[in-house]
Amino acid sequence: MSRIRFFFITDLHGCTTCFKKAIRFIQQYKINHLIVGGDIAGKIVIPVVKKNGEYTVSMEGIVNYSSNNLTKVIDKIKPLVNNGYYYAVLEEGEYLEIKSNKEKMEELFKEKILEKLNEWIEFAEKEAKKQNAKLYFMPGNDDPDYVEEFLESKRSENIIPAETRIVTLEDNLQMLSCGYSNPTPWNLPRDIPEEKLESILFNLANELDDPRKSIFNIHPPPYNTNIDLAPKLDENMRPILQPGGGYEMINVGSKAVRKLIEEFQPITSLHGHIHESRGFHKIGKTLALNPGSEYQEGILRGAVVVVEPQKSKVLDFILLQV
Repeated sequence: MSRIRFFFITDLHGCTTCFKKAIRFIQQYKINHLIVGGDIAGKIVIPVVKKNGEYTVSMEGIVNYSSNNLTKVIDKIKPLVNNGYYYAVLEEGEYLEIKSNKEKMEELFKEKILEKLNEWIEFAEKEAKKQNAKLYFMPGNDDPDYVEEFLESKRSENIIPAETRIVTLEDNLQMLSCGYSNPTPWNLPRDIPEEKLESILFNLANELDDPRKSIFNIHPPPYNTNIDLAPKLDENMRPILQPGGGYEMINVGSKAVRKLIEEFQPITSLHGHIHESRGFHKIGKTLALNPGSEYQEGILRGAVVVVEPQKSKVLDFILLQV
């Protein structure tokens, strides 16, 4: 069985700049497998409000701009849009109605999330076909369920939905993927109890031909490692500062994920979720990786990994910034 090289990225949160960097990277370095981890969707829609012929963008601390030229307004917010934000051009009455109606706000978010994701998929598929590359997608705990449904609808030879299933990369190298997470303070759409997460993961792992010759793609990192450290929060959900400076850090990863890795010992396990916890950690023979995320700055973080499945071994890896 030959060596297999793949590129893993995660926690893009709607950042088109990062996604296009990833596509260019796999083209430049002839990598045939791009694994896109969870948390694909963005979190904020910028309203561009039209009133009396004037278009206004007003977001405290981010941008405050008006013009009767819509193109100028869009150009003003383009850096934000490229790095994870969405925008919607709305009449004043429409804006006020959406602002006061949670259901309509959610409908707008869904429209914008799927609109951008469709653009990504169309761009990626066109480019992937040129070098016969395959892209594997899964949602994360911060992604609404309709993201998974949309990805399923876009399945093709080059676009492969991977959520809660086993897929084969090449030469019988199997990958287990799961984007659900142990509970977080924010009660996100795909947070589930550890017991349920453990059940899903172990059921999937039991479908593998040989777990020791597979890779795991699981959104939350394993508990009590170098890659699951996040700031501790106070009762107001604000990070706690230490007396000497810096945040007080705690382990917030999944105990179910750790248990799974300890028992099945895959070649490597790929994680995200904790943006600031970039690094790696060995659990037995398994190399666990978290490339981190800096999507808001348009910085792509990822991991290039070379494995030799027959020997159940990671031959090389690099955590990079593009």
